[in-house]
Amino acid sequence: MLGGFFVKAGLDYLHPDNAHILYGMLLDCKEQLILNPKIIDKWKIKGQMPLRKNA
Repeated sequence: MLGGFFVKAGLDYLHPDNAHILYGMLLDCKEQLILNPKIIDKWKIKGQMPLRKNA
């Protein structure tokens, strides 16, 4: 099942035929977080803006 956040991000077109791309993207995010822990602050701000609009 595809999560709602992938739909909100406009990435749902990759599923199901290219689900491996979504998985690879998540693994890359994990790697970036290890290399640059402060990136989480950027992600937090970016993720809060659309959620506030939909509230």
